Amino acid sequence: MTGDPVYGWVKFGKLTILYLASVSRILGAGQGLNSGAIATTVKLRLGLRASLAALPSRTQELLSLVAHIQSRAGHEARLQVLAGRVGLSPTHLQRIFAHTLGESAKRVASRVALQRAAAALVLDRRTVLEIALDSGFRSHEGFSRAFRRHFGRSPIAYRRRGLNGAQGKAALAAIHGKLVSQHAPCIGLYGVCRDHRARSGVTMSYTIEKKALNETPILFMRKRVTQDQIAAGLGELLPAVFGFAMQRGIALAGPPLCRYRDFTPGGVTLEAGMAVAAAIEGDGEVRAGSLAGGPVASTIHVGPYDRLHEAHTAIEEWLSSNGLQAGGDPWEVYLTDPGEVPDPSQWQTEVIQPIG
Repeated sequence: MTGDPVYGWVKFGKLTILYLASVSRILGAGQGLNSGAIATTVKLRLGLRASLAALPSRTQELLSLVAHIQSRAGHEARLQVLAGRVGLSPTHLQRIFAHTLGESAKRVASRVALQRAAAALVLDRRTVLEIALDSGFRSHEGFSRAFRRHFGRSPIAYRRRGLNGAQGKAALAAIHGKLVSQHAPCIGLYGVCRDHRARSGVTMSYTIEKKALNETPILFMRKRVTQDQIAAGLGELLPAVFGFAMQRGIALAGPPLCRYRDFTPGGVTLEAGMAVAAAIEGDGEVRAGSLAGGPVASTIHVGPYDRLHEAHTAIEEWLSSNGLQAGGDPWEVYLTDPGEVPDPSQWQTEVIQPIG
């Protein structure tokens, strides 16, 4: 996959590495039209054009389409409808999806509908037929066939197994459902940004907070990448972990994240994944692990991802000025769904550095 690369310098400890952020690939789709989704669509069409104009044209088109998918059942977001939303031909739209996201528009919409339906099966008491119809399928049989192809088991078997890590815990199950609905359409868009070299050099301001975190179980995939492969690596790892959790019925407990290990001038090891409700076993390349508890320095970066290096630098300077040292590898938590909030100036990312 290729994207629109953006380069910036990021400092961690005494090392300076080249940080690359670009359009990654991960999507999903939506269920039900609500007032928030309507507001998002209206805002996108009328109020965000100036803000999005600074983004690469392909990114603008994707954010527009994701906002539409976010608001509808996956199979309602058909190719002709999606293409019409952004004034493109279906053929051109297919090229955009395939080039940037690695999936066809049809496959994206179908996958998201199925993932959201899977969450509904373990969260509420609607019948399988009701969930199928609400997800945009026309029959119980068609839904069941598609579901079995995607998840390797029938909807009834998926429901019977339950939600791993949240059985009997309504609050945890509700968090899982919200995360699936929110992040399925945009899991691959967390690297979307624009070239900071074209922007004015306005320094961002950060408030650094020292706090204590509890140990958090995570599922993740690890990959060693060169400096110019970071964005592509995230685009490969995050959707794979998300899909694994959905396949196994594992309760998600937090937004997408990435921990950065073993920085050298030649590369970095990515550990990209999601927090889960309870410690769970991994399988193959999907590993089980945790984010260590204890004292951390934390700040919220508000803005495009290509300026995240400024947040890391601000934390490093804060540690130095307070006589503290880093005590582990930093990670980022991507709090904002770019499809739900298409304006890059409003994207929020928490940057966390353990303290020694």
